[in-house]
Amino acid sequence: MAKTKQSTHISTGDPGGVLLRRGGEERFQGDPGDDEPVPSKVSIPKVPANSLENVALTGTAYQSSVAYLGYAPRAIDGNRDPEYSHGSCTHTNPAWRQWWRLLLPVVYRITSISITNRNALSERLNNVELLIGNSLENNGNNNPRCTVISSIPSGGTSSFNCTGMVGRVINVYNEAYNALTLCELEVYGEPAAPAASFSAEVMGRKIEVVEKKLCWSDALLYCREYYWDLLSIRSVDEQSEVEAVLQNATFLTKSFSIPTKHVWLGLRRYLRGSTWFWMSGTSMSYVKWEYQYIWQVSSPCGGMDTSDQFYWRSLPCWNHFHFICLKGWSPVSTVCVNFSCRRQNLWSKANRNNICSRALQPGDKLK
Repeated sequence: MAKTKQSTHISTGDPGGVLLRRGGEERFQGDPGDDEPVPSKVSIPKVPANSLENVALTGTAYQSSVAYLGYAPRAIDGNRDPEYSHGSCTHTNPAWRQWWRLLLPVVYRITSISITNRNALSERLNNVELLIGNSLENNGNNNPRCTVISSIPSGGTSSFNCTGMVGRVINVYNEAYNALTLCELEVYGEPAAPAASFSAEVMGRKIEVVEKKLCWSDALLYCREYYWDLLSIRSVDEQSEVEAVLQNATFLTKSFSIPTKHVWLGLRRYLRGSTWFWMSGTSMSYVKWEYQYIWQVSSPCGGMDTSDQFYWRSLPCWNHFHFICLKGWSPVSTVCVNFSCRRQNLWSKANRNNICSRALQPGDKLK
């Protein structure tokens, strides 16, 4: 199964699998080999320390199915214990094409991945694929390949060099018929966001004011690739805190660049109407427009003036401004997609007439 870089798209189907940090999972039974006696003492594998931080601990785990209470988060609990009965190993139902997936909070440049195998039935990890990327197409199993794992010793931990591959979706994928079991997966790397930014917190939500200047649609793509979405503002209190943040972002007015009076927000207007909405799907319960714009003669992209009253304004979509990204997943029912000013074929033809559709799940990527 050859792995190549993905063509431009966004994932529009349900990401699939079982979300294992929440209740209601189905439990499967009947996997041979799990009734073996439990040894009285288990040796925990040790591997050399890594100078980078294990960022897997900050992620969210999913898998294709669950058996024997072997939930996906067990593989990122910081415990390499290889004895299944101790409750730190995952377990899927035996079936074709089983997978385990880790979603990191942001995109990382990944140096290496370490995997700890179970001390029984260790052959289940023979010839599985280790995949890294940003797509949830086919449950993340179409992402580029770091390696094919030939084997990991029983109860042992093996490290795999991924040579700086970039992504936030990491999959362990078994094409063959079998159960999939991991006792720990560790990811070592550094955030890959390429542009400098100013970090802040607004009403409990983390944001990044990005120093890079982009047109509105490419700012949207940037935020969805490296963070979560362009910022939405939900109340007068959030507006006030954003204003305070912008006053402290010195690169907006530094002398050696052309000052900018505006930053992009996630504001968008329907092309044939006067209704504005947030691209993140957040309800527009608060507004701060400077004018009532006539939609037939105004632009459908919205930003904020960074001087004086910090009014919202309709601005030409192709203008290049700094922009504000929201970090972290916001659970909303819908999210909106858009064409890029310099990229084509952003999503399937079926969705081009539906600017607001299924909410992006963590890691859904607009390229």
